[in-house]
Amino acid sequence: WTPSESCFAKTARVLTVGCPVRAAFAQAGREEGLRRFDLDPARRTLLITGASQGARSINRAIALILDKLRRFDDWQYLHLAGPDDVQTLQNAYKGASLSANVLAYTDDMPAALAVADLIVMRAGASSLAEVTATGVPAVILPYPHHRDRHQYANASMLTDVGAAIVVNDGIQADKTAASLSAALLSLMADADRLAEMSQAATRLGESIASEKVTDMLFALCGRRPDGQHKGEKLLHEQAERSENRVAEKGDSRAGNSIEVAA
Repeated sequence: WTPSESCFAKTARVLTVGCPVRAAFAQAGREEGLRRFDLDPARRTLLITGASQGARSINRAIALILDKLRRFDDWQYLHLAGPDDVQTLQNAYKGASLSANVLAYTDDMPAALAVADLIVMRAGASSLAEVTATGVPAVILPYPHHRDRHQYANASMLTDVGAAIVVNDGIQADKTAASLSAALLSLMADADRLAEMSQAATRLGESIASEKVTDMLFALCGRRPDGQHKGEKLLHEQAERSENRVAEKGDSRAGNSIEVAA
């Protein structure tokens, strides 16, 4: 059973495949990423991102706590700030005498995650899939203004297994900053906990979701692609479990359709 199955009818045959991520996330290397972003290989890296457009509330909260982060002279910062806050944040890091590369945006998230020892982020589903695929511990500030608060539900998948900490992104920047500071000061000083969180994220990650989807689609149309079928055996086993679950319900309405959960 997976949490995604609760979103479907109890009689549905559900195959949970995970959220596909690009192969580049498994292929990216730390050394290449350090060169890509001009970072120091002797330091650990905190990656901060508010998704493709940045997140001003996260940027402001980080700017308010930079002085507190000065105690970590073995850390550096890769901050994806969005186009409007780059100059402000560059000045803030410089004023705090912190080693940082502040960018508006990067299209090379595989390289960014390859260098990250910890990430501050939103909780979009694809972003979380990338984080678990690469085993990066996370401090998550779910976007707070969605009516259904679905990013909190997304984040709970990581917090429930110890791969992440959630910080509420509130209206008042100083309160958000205080909570974010507490989380970062604790984690950045605790290499053992970061290692445990990384292992938890890796266990949650799904590395062959795209293969599962591809194999399932070929199976449904009665064809098979050439080459290896990494996901086929797992899909078959999961399908059997799903069918058994439906049978145990004893519901004659169960049909032959299959619904796919990310």
